[in-house]
Amino acid sequence: MVKITIQNQNNGIHILVEGKLINGWIDELERCWLENAALCNSIYIEFVNIPFIEPEAKILLAKMAAHGVNLSAREIHMKAVLKEISRERL
Repeated sequence: MVKITIQNQNNGIHILVEGKLINGWIDELERCWLENAALCNSIYIEFVNIPFIEPEAKILLAKMAAHGVNLSAREIHMKAVLKEISRERL
């Protein structure tokens, strides 16, 4: 299960994602991103307590990063995933 919290802030939209990025939750994250991208071009997504991420989620995160979404993580595992994604974009 994933918990997605969306906050409108002065500098854009902040989306906090917690939980396993698997199966239908990947689609839910994409839906949240696209709905909010239609409202604001400044989106910041923070990942916390992500114990597992499927390869399909990595593809989505790369797509988000390519569209200018600011991605960050608190835990080492997700930081490594985001670093890998940024290297692949170069």
